[in-house]
Amino acid sequence: LQTPEAETASHMLFADGVPRLFGGLLATHPPLRDRVARILPGATALLAKGATLTAAAATAPLPPLPAAAGATRALAGAMGVAGFLNSVGTPQQEHLTAAQQLLRDLPLAVLSATRDPKRASALVLALLLDGGPERRRSQLDELIRTDAALGHDTAELAQALRGAADAARLPLLDLAVPILRQLPATDRQALERTARQLALADGQLQPFEFALLQVLARHLLVRESPPQRRTRVTSLVAHAESVRLLVGFLAHAGNPDDTAAAAAFAAAQRHLGAPALGTPPERGATAPAALAAAVTDLGTVSPLGKRNLLAACAVAAGHDGQIAAAEVDLLRALADCFDCPVPLLVPAPATATL
Repeated sequence: LQTPEAETASHMLFADGVPRLFGGLLATHPPLRDRVARILPGATALLAKGATLTAAAATAPLPPLPAAAGATRALAGAMGVAGFLNSVGTPQQEHLTAAQQLLRDLPLAVLSATRDPKRASALVLALLLDGGPERRRSQLDELIRTDAALGHDTAELAQALRGAADAARLPLLDLAVPILRQLPATDRQALERTARQLALADGQLQPFEFALLQVLARHLLVRESPPQRRTRVTSLVAHAESVRLLVGFLAHAGNPDDTAAAAAFAAAQRHLGAPALGTPPERGATAPAALAAAVTDLGTVSPLGKRNLLAACAVAAGHDGQIAAAEVDLLRALADCFDCPVPLLVPAPATATL
């Protein structure tokens, strides 16, 4: 492209639109033939028979559309509490299979955004856009006023995400984190601030929003944190208020009725076998900053204590007999913060119970 604006449009091009140092010797994208074969698998056989790249791309049959309404959306099914607890730190073949299926079903524009620093930032913001059309339009207008390119990329990716399952949201963030960590510190800080503003714009903090903010803070701001001295491992019972806030938040997230939330909180407390935690905080009364502080406070708890806390949170979220996708996102984010890895959600049968 012979224009000063070529670099701006490069992200929309299938091949490089501007000259590269050493003729592209240092390029990180796969060769063009490989990229065609990924999108049009039928082109591989035509290329092997001597067809030109242009001819193979023009005549190869289109692959079937992803089963977005099938396999990927099946990941949004509920998980039983026992299934979640058994998965902590013990990924199995079914988790790998689910991850492979999710990657196959993701829209190409969304998957490619996880490997581009600028579009990965837009992907994070697209994940946080409000579900209501008016509120979403207002959020996008504000983003465009602040940064036109970022706002337009966010709008484009939000449209592409409409066909993806809710259960794919946190895995998408996980895929984007490595490239986001390569951003300059100022850009990472700005992204975290913008994400926080979007999440809190309606005055409410949903489970997925809290999960996303925790993952961002843990992985994007870690470089700005001063080196921490080795701290003494503490017992879970020494953090009763932080436990109360966190378990209470999970109880409300999994139970829209206050009476059911109180019962879920009590069940989690019994599971812990800890001293009385009192009553759960009122719905929506816990400030996001207090929840984040509680997660940080619980960071010194022993590994066994953290696992027991995750189990109690799962009991609170799944008191109704299942753990929904948004609740699994939150539990996986907490597990990440507590260094207790939990693999990708694998749905349990519809009849899953406690």
